[in-house]
Amino acid sequence: MDKKKLNETLALAYQNHQKNNLDIAKNLYEKILNKYPDHFETLFLLGTLLSKLKNSDRGKKLLQKASQINPNNVKVYNNLGTAHKELNEFEESINCYKKAVQIDSNYRIAKNNLIETYELYAQALFKKNLHKKALDCIKKGPGLIRFTEKNFEII
Repeated sequence: MDKKKLNETLALAYQNHQKNNLDIAKNLYEKILNKYPDHFETLFLLGTLLSKLKNSDRGKKLLQKASQINPNNVKVYNNLGTAHKELNEFEESINCYKKAVQIDSNYRIAKNNLIETYELYAQALFKKNLHKKALDCIKKGPGLIRFTEKNFEII
């Protein structure tokens, strides 16, 4: 596959990705990675797609590789945080979202994901009766909580 064919295949994969033809897009991205295993854009897009398809472990690995190739890409860290979150790896997810915000402090998507992940992590900790750690998590994240009879909510 020469560079022209690479660009054509990537464009076709991306079009299918956008049209939600995810299996076709996935196969095209895989075809590119077979020839160009370090192609940043393909690693990023396939990693994101796989996370969307609930194959977050493989998606996470591809996004980690993409982050090594381009360590200042805010979207890579945001999507990597989402892959970690899908795997209930909350601390890793929080670290990725923080990295995204460090790269671009105006990137609202990562900020919102960070707050949401702190909340999910706190809920998971409460369910494990790790109340102090959960409260610390809430303090770092959204901040205000209202306790209900059976649970709590972030306000």
